[in-house]
Amino acid sequence: MLAGLLGFTAGTIPFIYLRCSIFKGKPKAVYFQSTTDKIKSKLSTWKGTVLSIMGRIQLVKSIIHGMLVYSFHVYMWPCHLLKLLDSWLKNFIWSGDILTKKVYTVSWKVLCQPWSLGGLDVKPYRLINESLMLKLAWKLNSSDSQWSILCRHRFLCNGKLSHSYVKSSVWAGIKMHVHTVLLHSKWIVGSGNVINMWTDNWLGERLVDLLPIDHVLHDGFNAKVEDLIVASGWNIPATLNLPTHVLDLVHALVLPVSHLPDTFAWLHSSDGNLTSKQAFSFLKLTALSLDWSQLIWRTSIPPAHSFIFWRLFHGKMLTEENLRARGCVIVSICCYCLKTDETSDQLFFRCLFAIRLWTWLGSKLNCNFDTSSVVSLLSCIPIACSSQVSDIFIAGIVHALHIIWISHNSSRFSSDVVTLHASQVRLHTSIVMSGNLSIGKCLPVDRPFFYSFSVSAHHRQTSDIILVLWKAPSLPWLKVNTDGSVIGNHAACGGLFRDHLGTLLGAFTCNIGTDTVFNSKVMGYIIALEFAAEKGWNHIWLESDSTSALMVFHNLSLVPILMRNRWHNAHHRGVQVISSHIFREGNCCSDKLASMGHAAHDTIWLTTLPPALNYDFFRDKVGMPNYRFP
Repeated sequence: MLAGLLGFTAGTIPFIYLRCSIFKGKPKAVYFQSTTDKIKSKLSTWKGTVLSIMGRIQLVKSIIHGMLVYSFHVYMWPCHLLKLLDSWLKNFIWSGDILTKKVYTVSWKVLCQPWSLGGLDVKPYRLINESLMLKLAWKLNSSDSQWSILCRHRFLCNGKLSHSYVKSSVWAGIKMHVHTVLLHSKWIVGSGNVINMWTDNWLGERLVDLLPIDHVLHDGFNAKVEDLIVASGWNIPATLNLPTHVLDLVHALVLPVSHLPDTFAWLHSSDGNLTSKQAFSFLKLTALSLDWSQLIWRTSIPPAHSFIFWRLFHGKMLTEENLRARGCVIVSICCYCLKTDETSDQLFFRCLFAIRLWTWLGSKLNCNFDTSSVVSLLSCIPIACSSQVSDIFIAGIVHALHIIWISHNSSRFSSDVVTLHASQVRLHTSIVMSGNLSIGKCLPVDRPFFYSFSVSAHHRQTSDIILVLWKAPSLPWLKVNTDGSVIGNHAACGGLFRDHLGTLLGAFTCNIGTDTVFNSKVMGYIIALEFAAEKGWNHIWLESDSTSALMVFHNLSLVPILMRNRWHNAHHRGVQVISSHIFREGNCCSDKLASMGHAAHDTIWLTTLPPALNYDFFRDKVGMPNYRFP
C-alpha cells in the first residue's frame, strides 16, 4: 500500500545502506563480501612495490582503516574474515602485494604495538572491531537515546543479560562486552530515581553481592536509591538491617544538595565517558615504553630511514645471516671487506667500512660511538643539550645506518663501486637536511657546532625575565592559594588562606591517595571552598598555578566525574568565588603544603604555619618579588 501511494518499490534484505550492510540474523562473511572485495581491489591496484614500507603503512592507516570503521561501529565481523584482512595487510606492508609473503619479517604482533613500545602503530582489525563493540555496549548502558532505550528493553532483563535467544545482527557483538562494561563502570548518585538500589553498582559493588543475596531473588528487587534519600541526606530504614561495612560505604557517598541526574560512569576516564580511543587502549595490553622508540621517529627524519634502525633493533634485517636461518642456502661474505660472513653486527658495526664511517661521524659530532649494539649508539647524545643539537645527533645515527644498508644493496645488486667519501658526502647532506627541518631550538653556544654542518640555527625566541609577585586581596575578599602534588601515583593537595594584610587565617593539607595531578589540583579547589563555607568566608579569591585546572570554573564538563557531587555542593554553599592564575614561583607556600600532604592521613586544618614555610610566607607578605626565568 505504501509503495503504491509513494511510488517506490519494495526491496529485499540484505541490502547496502550508506556503505553498510543491512541484514537479519547473526553476521556472516557473505554480508561483508562487497566491502572485503573493495579493500582487496584497493590493495591490489596500488603500486605497493614502488613505495617504501613506511609509505605502505601510511596508506593502510589513512585509507583502509577508514573504509571499515563505519561497519565496525555496527557489527562484530566474523573472526576468519578479520584474520584474512590482517593477512592481506601484512603481505602488502612487507612485499607490496597482498598475495606475496615476504621471507623475513617482524612479527605482526610487534608491528601492531604503539610507537612507544617499539612497534609501528598498525592497529589490528580484530582489536579495532572489538573496541568499537565495547563502545557500543557502553552506549547501550549509559545513553538515553531512543536506540539505547529500545535495545535495553529488548536485550536486557533488569539490567542483566537475557538468557533467551534474540535474533539480531548487532546483539552478537554487543553482548560479549556487556559484562565488561558493568564490571568497569559505576553509577554516580544524583537524585537516585534511575538507580536500582539492589542490582545496580553504586557502592563499588552491587548491594546483592555485598550482602550476599541469592540470584534467584534478584528479579523481585525494584526499589530505587531515591527511597533512601531524604532532604539530600541518607535515611537508611532500620528494617534493612545492613551490615556496618555496607553502611560505611553508603555514608561515604556525597549526595548533591540540589537536583543532579544519576550518571553511569566509566571508571577509567576522568569525565566518565568511554571514547573509541579509550576503548582501544583498555583492550590492548599495556607495557613499559622503550626510550629509543621515542627518539628515532622524528618529523625531520624520513620514516624509511628510521625504519632501518627499528628493523635492526628487532634483528630482522635481510642479511645473509638471517636468510640462512630461514633455510636459504647461500654463500655468505661481507660485501665490503670480503673477509668474513655477513651478519647484522658485522655489516653495521664491525666491518672496516662501517668503522671508518662511524669514526668520521664521531669526529664531526665530537663524540665516540659505542657500537656494541644499535641502542647503545644513542648513548652518545649529550645529556644537557638543546633540542636541535639532539635532533642532529639522532639524525646522524639514523642516516648512517640507512647509508650503510643502501650502500650494501647497491654493491650487492647493482655492482656499483661504493666509496667511503661518497657515503660521507651523502651522510653529511642528510644530516644538513634533517637539521634544517628540525623543529628544535638551539642556544647561542651551539653556533660553532651548526656552522661545521652548515645547518641553520633555530634560536629560541628571547623571553623576558618575568617578575612574579603575590598580591594581597582587597576588602572584603580573602585569598586562598592552592596546589596539588603527585609522587608516583600518590596524590596530595594543600592551600592557605590570607587576608588583605597578608595575615595567615588558616591552611590545609590533604592526602588524596591514588590520583592524577589534574584531579589533585581540582580537589584542592574543592577543599578550599568547603573550608571557606565552614568558616563563614563568603568572598574568596582562589589562585592556582595550573591554567588547565582553573578551566573547571568555566567548563563544568572538565570536573572529574567522581568529584562531581562534591564540586556541585561546594558551589552551592553561598561562597562567591573569583579565580586567577599565578606562576609557580609565586605559589611556593601552597606547593610545600601540597608536598606535606603525602605524609598526612586525611585532611588536616592548620592554624599556625609549619616552620618550613616561614621564609616564603614572609617574602609574600612584605611583597618581595620572585623571578621566572625563560
